[in-house]
Amino acid sequence: MQWVECKVRLPINGQRVWYYGPHFGVWRGKFVIDKSEDGKSMARKFGVPTDLFVCDEALGVVDSDDAPHWMPYEDGSERPTKPEVK
Repeated sequence: MQWVECKVRLPINGQRVWYYGPHFGVWRGKFVIDKSEDGKSMARKFGVPTDLFVCDEALGVVDSDDAPHWMPYEDGSERPTKPEVK
């Protein structure tokens, strides 16, 4: 698998992924897009991103600004090495 830049393409809502951020490394989780129908979610209220990576290895949530790279997670796949960033 290859790393994908979030600027190029985001994962599908609910997709299990590996994600990478330069400040915290590589983690496994799920990509979630806040699609609250009333438009009153905390994210929308405070104007922060609604595209989030939710970690399933530890307690944590980051947005695509902090985790600019991702790749699909396949059951049993080993933790990938960080992407080569130009």
